[in-house]
Amino acid sequence: MAWENGYLNIVKNGISSNSEAVTSRYVYHVLLSCLNWKMEDINPQTKCLRGFVDYSLDCKTSSTVIEVKRFKARLKEEDIRPYLVNPGPQSRDIVVGVLTNLAQWKIYVAGKHVKQVCGEKLLHVKTIEIRHRKDINDLRRLIGARGNGHFKALRASLGESPSILRHLISNDKQVLKAVRTRLAYLQDRRKIDARVPQNDSLRKWISEVLHGNSATLSGWSPAILKQTLRSKPVVGAANSILQSLCGSRSRNNKLRRTINQILKECSNRRLEKAA
Repeated sequence: MAWENGYLNIVKNGISSNSEAVTSRYVYHVLLSCLNWKMEDINPQTKCLRGFVDYSLDCKTSSTVIEVKRFKARLKEEDIRPYLVNPGPQSRDIVVGVLTNLAQWKIYVAGKHVKQVCGEKLLHVKTIEIRHRKDINDLRRLIGARGNGHFKALRASLGESPSILRHLISNDKQVLKAVRTRLAYLQDRRKIDARVPQNDSLRKWISEVLHGNSATLSGWSPAILKQTLRSKPVVGAANSILQSLCGSRSRNNKLRRTINQILKECSNRRLEKAA
């Protein structure tokens, strides 16, 4: 508690020198005193395939690295990417990377499962600005030592990422199957005179709608598709994929809120195009 108050004062008032070496010493104390990592689990200047990273954390389920920049310096993705994304196939399911300047913490994940769920090798999960105690609590929840490095909250938060859900609902075979099953249910219940599209056509149609196009397909309207994408069977299918790939399950209502956010952005794009 005392160190948390001290940390907030440090961020507010600054440090004596904003060099990376001095900033790194403060980051070490945050890991130790605020995020509850044990001293023996914090490894400074760890050698990686692409050089030395400032810290690595001994975790059960993930490879985790932390790169420190000088106090309040601008944080750029290319500063952490070399430590998380290597040429060729990724060997680890999930790799966690943190880029920090003490006042701001950017959390990334990479690994072969990340590529499967979002189509990209590196995903920015969240940026936390340290201003209040709740920000420290958010940081502790995502990358703290609780659970001995299983990072359940961080893995579950992947389900709240629009990038991941956008990719899953337009590409994953199991999710597409759930969409087709739901359309067939609506076809029978509402006596809709339309043919349920096959995966390739459905994938292209979903992608068009998500990019703000008001395209119809085989008699199906974009409104019906959006209703289907936020339905319980489709959300449940996406959640099952996330659980199998990321090792943690999100709440269906959180996933549905994110899908609603994606669909709202699609509607805004369509309105912008019309204007």
